[in-house]
Amino acid sequence: MYAAIWSAIGILAAALFSSFYYFNTRLDSGFARLEARMDDGFSHVDTRFDALISRMDARLDAMSGRIDAHIERHAG
Repeated sequence: MYAAIWSAIGILAAALFSSFYYFNTRLDSGFARLEARMDDGFSHVDTRFDALISRMDARLDAMSGRIDAHIERHAG
């Protein structure tokens, strides 16, 4: 009687631990895919942000030049 109970407990424990292992590997692979997609998305955002900053720098440089020219006209 005790042998049958312990056998059932062993089988249930093995099934439980194997289920944990299976779902752990599935979660790891899912998180790896998610991380890859996030890295790809962040690289696109970084590229767009760098382009935006470059355009803003160019506009500020042009504006600075115009302001300097305007001040020179009034000072000279």
